[in-house]
Amino acid sequence: MNCAAEEEVKNFFQNPDNNDSESSENFQIYITELFEKNGILSDLRAYLRGHIVNVLKSAETGVTPTFQKHFTQRLELVYQALNMLIAEYLLRLEFSYSFSVFLSEIPLANMVFTFAKNLLQATDTNALGLRFTENDVWSVLHYLGLKCDSVYAAKIINLYKHGDSPLLHCILKCIPMYNKEPSCLQEASVRVAQILFERFQSGNYDAKDAPRSGRPITDQMDAIFEKVEQDRHISSYDNIAEELEIDHKTVFGAFEKTGYTKKLDIWIPHELTERNLTNRVLICDSLLRRNETVLFLKKLIIGDEKWIMYDKNVRKRSWSKAGQASQTVAKRGTIDSELKCVQLIRLKQKVERKRPELINRRGVVFHHDNARAHTSLATQQKLREFGWEVLMHPPYSPDLAP
Repeated sequence: MNCAAEEEVKNFFQNPDNNDSESSENFQIYITELFEKNGILSDLRAYLRGHIVNVLKSAETGVTPTFQKHFTQRLELVYQALNMLIAEYLLRLEFSYSFSVFLSEIPLANMVFTFAKNLLQATDTNALGLRFTENDVWSVLHYLGLKCDSVYAAKIINLYKHGDSPLLHCILKCIPMYNKEPSCLQEASVRVAQILFERFQSGNYDAKDAPRSGRPITDQMDAIFEKVEQDRHISSYDNIAEELEIDHKTVFGAFEKTGYTKKLDIWIPHELTERNLTNRVLICDSLLRRNETVLFLKKLIIGDEKWIMYDKNVRKRSWSKAGQASQTVAKRGTIDSELKCVQLIRLKQKVERKRPELINRRGVVFHHDNARAHTSLATQQKLREFGWEVLMHPPYSPDLAP
């Protein structure tokens, strides 16, 4: 509540004429007008809508429609569905006054839902008993990205049809991340309410969590993905956790949250963008066409290596003392732009000795992936100094990675 609204509430109670029973009966009307005037109801509606969208996006309940990503058009179907969900929820809780917020934003006559048409014809007394028709329920689920043939949709329909709960409550209850024992939810809600009550009673109206001790999770995630950028062949969660001295569950959660997965021994984002996919096709096509006219593969030098074993089940083992690295495993290190430039100088010297024809004709075609050390300004300047051509490499593409 903002300062102006808080001051009006104080003045209301300080007035002796407002302490009788008749005034208390009109208190809800007074609060309604106060909230509407100060925009509190509008903020509440926006918060609820955003919360629903986040829940539906984070739950594995189906493919999100493309139009759910855009909320600029007022008459958008998913936008209408969210408004109707919140409207029915508020009406069922007898917060009928708050529906005026929706009327000013989307005319009911322009909505596609039968529920909206019924609201337009309903009076204040029978509006509280309005429910979605079965077609409305299926439409809401479809517009919110819930597959109508999924088990979640069937549970939502059954719960809403045979119960008295609002559709919004049924959706949240049937989504896996909210499908917990009622006692757990009730205990958690009571505890949160107690904490907030104590905080507000002390004069602190900030609902955000206070800063916690320990290393921020954002710093840990930055360190995790810095490791991945330095060496995308890094093997497991445990290796990253051991190097950063953090719990392996933190590493696992970071990869899950950002959608990274390991393909062909390389960590890449789980979902590639349309631009990434298009770049893969364009670059591969250009390389194939180029090789038809100029056999540039004979000039190719790769900047990485990959071991391919005939028998993948055979692993080299050796005895070592506790804490001592195996002799068959190279000592790990961090590859930065400075070390990369040193490696390039050594590589150039070996190419001059073993393949002088490439150096004399300035015909080296060099290929490496898009790791941070490879794309740094110092590395690019060193390659231009050598006169080497750098082969195009699509972002996050293990197919062309050497």
